[in-house]
Amino acid sequence: MSNSPASPSPPALPWARTNAFLFVIDSITTGVWLLWVFGVEREMFPRSVVAIPAVLLVLRMLYTYLGGRSWLEAPKSRSTWVKVSLAYVLLLGVVFIPTLPLVTGGYVFARAVCHLTRLTRLPDRLWSKRAQIAFGALYVLSIWPFANHVYMLHGVFFYLGKVHPPVMQENAFYGVNSGRYRDTLLPDEARPGSRRVLVAGDSVTFGFPFEPAGAYPQLVESILRDRGDQMTRVVNMGMPSQSLVQIAAKMDRYLALSPDTLLLMVGKHYEKSELHHRAIEGFEGPWLRLERERSPLPPFLPELAFFGFLTSYRGLYAEDLTLDETANVARYREALDGLLARAGREGLEVMLLEYPGLYYSESIDAVNAELAARHGVPIVPLRHLFSDESEYVFGDAIHPKREGMERMAVLIADALQSAPAAAARD
Repeated sequence: MSNSPASPSPPALPWARTNAFLFVIDSITTGVWLLWVFGVEREMFPRSVVAIPAVLLVLRMLYTYLGGRSWLEAPKSRSTWVKVSLAYVLLLGVVFIPTLPLVTGGYVFARAVCHLTRLTRLPDRLWSKRAQIAFGALYVLSIWPFANHVYMLHGVFFYLGKVHPPVMQENAFYGVNSGRYRDTLLPDEARPGSRRVLVAGDSVTFGFPFEPAGAYPQLVESILRDRGDQMTRVVNMGMPSQSLVQIAAKMDRYLALSPDTLLLMVGKHYEKSELHHRAIEGFEGPWLRLERERSPLPPFLPELAFFGFLTSYRGLYAEDLTLDETANVARYREALDGLLARAGREGLEVMLLEYPGLYYSESIDAVNAELAARHGVPIVPLRHLFSDESEYVFGDAIHPKREGMERMAVLIADALQSAPAAAARD
């Protein structure tokens, strides 16, 4: 029998329970991110935009798995399971079940990676309290600002260094060009005999969740070319979640492109009209003003809250201006009236495109009809092309499937060809 001393057992990993909890959170948020971006929005972002944060998210999940592994894999009493389950339900709400596959998948993935790499624990220098704090800070200071900009969440990090009102910022992480629109860049001067048509709207116009060629503005141009019109350029100025108030505030930018026709698909997001108006009119510069911050929670908590009770967080921090129907309809009317009046002064032809979603506001439809008649602007009917939720992406009754995009494009192309401005520019 050897008298040599036994090798010392590895020190217990600090904060095991805390990191086990963080692993659950990381698994859910990482799963939501990867499923949504790579499964749904893969055509909306350049690959390089999501590759780096995806890798960082996975590394973060592996880091917390290793930190909480001693607790995750240790036998647990029945009372512990009850406490864990109760905490899980309270955090995520009554619909916590959809998140279970994400946590299970995260656990299987992390365990498999550690098995394949034979990594059982991190070196002490990477798992000291100081290292954990440093890694957490790096994660916060990289992922949170990135997510705030990608999804325009207007969190704390989104406001830092902005020189324009945040609601006026296009999402630079989407697949847009240097002119901040989802299309090939227009030359500064239009060709003689050509016609420029700008299409402004929200995610339906942008083409969610399809590639640029699958969005209806690009489909309209393709149809016109197939019909022999080689001189009409249809430009996609859509941006997800964009309201009419934002569009009206961007008129200088649109007019700088020398358009002949402006197509407006508006009506959705009208409930943000007052909020966006105040954000634009009350903007005071680039420095962070916490008292004006609307959603100081980090972005992944609202994403996580999609599954549960935390969706009520907004009411904790600011007056919810989206609930004031009268004020929002009035602000929408003011924005549309001003936009159409200015377009008339500029000699810009405008058409309103009926929003194709099945759920709509009768008040907004009435405002559109009234102001279109007053300003002599035609409305292209589109809603009748859709009969039920099955014709929309995910059945959301908002975003048409490819077939719906194509049907809309045909009617819009017909309207453009019959419009007075169909005559080419001199």
